[in-house]
Amino acid sequence: MKWLAVVGCWFSGALVCAQEVHIPLNDGWRFCQVGKEQWYSAEVPGVVQTDLLRHGLIPDFYQGSNIDSVQWIENEDWIYKRTIVATDTLLRHGHLDLVFKGLDTFAEVYLNDSLLGKADNMFRTWEWPIKGLLKPGANELKVIFRSPIKEGAKLRDAYGIQLPHDNDPTGVSPYIRKAAYQFGWDFCPRLVTSGIWQGVELRAWSKARVGGTDIRRVPVIGDPGRYKLWIMPSMTIDDDVRPRMLIALDDSVIADYVNLTEAHVKSDGALMGVMIDPEDYERWQPRSFGLPVLHDLRIEVWLKNQLVSKWHDAVGFCDSKLEPYETFEGQPFNFMINDASVFARGSNMVPPSMFIGP
Repeated sequence: MKWLAVVGCWFSGALVCAQEVHIPLNDGWRFCQVGKEQWYSAEVPGVVQTDLLRHGLIPDFYQGSNIDSVQWIENEDWIYKRTIVATDTLLRHGHLDLVFKGLDTFAEVYLNDSLLGKADNMFRTWEWPIKGLLKPGANELKVIFRSPIKEGAKLRDAYGIQLPHDNDPTGVSPYIRKAAYQFGWDFCPRLVTSGIWQGVELRAWSKARVGGTDIRRVPVIGDPGRYKLWIMPSMTIDDDVRPRMLIALDDSVIADYVNLTEAHVKSDGALMGVMIDPEDYERWQPRSFGLPVLHDLRIEVWLKNQLVSKWHDAVGFCDSKLEPYETFEGQPFNFMINDASVFARGSNMVPPSMFIGP
């Protein structure tokens, strides 16, 4: 369907170009060690250790004591790059955003040698607008990964205090937003990775788009303990358009706004929303207390009777609180879910693989 949307844009002009499309950029990557000249094909999503292993450049670290011979990788910098071909069809879109869903961990992202930004957290999405930097034809996208050990040492030294670091002999793991088990644990050896560990895409859109929503509790004045939920979509709107926005919960439209402008959007992107009473909806319940009921929340943005952007997710409504009580031995507490005392139970799960995956 994404390919059909791009082809349709070619024949139908600006009208179809208003539709938001997501173009995967996972193919065509190559990688190289900084300071070297030899380039190899790379797999994205992936990490440098798996790419090196695939090309036979390092021994299989799952075998014997080979893990000891690949520790040098964490101290090196690495480059990943690919080409983006910008066609006239692509450039017709009003906005083009480059989206990395996961960069592991310290990275500099360049487009045609222009620095888009720096990443320092493997657990979040990174995105940058690139419409103004794309030129017709071939464009080089490059990501330089810095050694997590060397960058972590800078953060540790700036902090001035050595925090507990379990099995990590370098002592840098507490200062990095990165999977801690990679630095060595009782269930796995040390293997500190770098790479594009989640998917990459080019998001093309025009005029207006919805990026998600925020849901907040609002106390009901004069009725202590009661609250309503304020659903606030996050939107971006061009100055010259007046889109329509629909908010639907399950099978019902709960809000219909017309002629929206950028003035309706707060500085943080949150749009004026709609208030609902959670008492009108079935509650989410934990296992053995009922059904984990989820509701389908959908937001659509329309322009001239054309759907230009949409977002949806499943949401659950429940009340949760920690309720302490007094005993002669001290002050224990209960976890209360929807006014029922719930025993918290579960288990710890170690990663099923040494490598993170998409």
